[in-house]
Amino acid sequence: MRATTIVHPLLYSSLPQVYPSTCTIQEATVTVTEDGEEVSSWSNLADHVDLDCRISPPVLTGFRPTEEAGPTSEPNRQQRAISLADYYPLIEVTHRVLVGSVPWDILAAESDGQSESTRLLVERLVP
Repeated sequence: MRATTIVHPLLYSSLPQVYPSTCTIQEATVTVTEDGEEVSSWSNLADHVDLDCRISPPVLTGFRPTEEAGPTSEPNRQQRAISLADYYPLIEVTHRVLVGSVPWDILAAESDGQSESTRLLVERLVP
């Protein structure tokens, strides 16, 4: 028996408007060079490629956006929230997400109470 959902079936026909982008979750493999330097190579996480998503300003509890850096502060960091159109419990903060060709570090991942969707707080350095 299928669980009852509170999502109206017509919502699914509007998903391209609700989730206009796609993203891919990647995991790192770390290797150590002869010099002792750690080098990360990224590969796609299985079943986490071309996920429907929406990128927007961050709204996750307990986090504040860091849009601007002062003249003597660290490099400028940009934070966003990424809403995924499905439930992805395997996503961890050790992963990263590619939206288009832009990599974002994952700072936090949370799911709704019905295990229907996942949201990520992400960050990247702005050149």
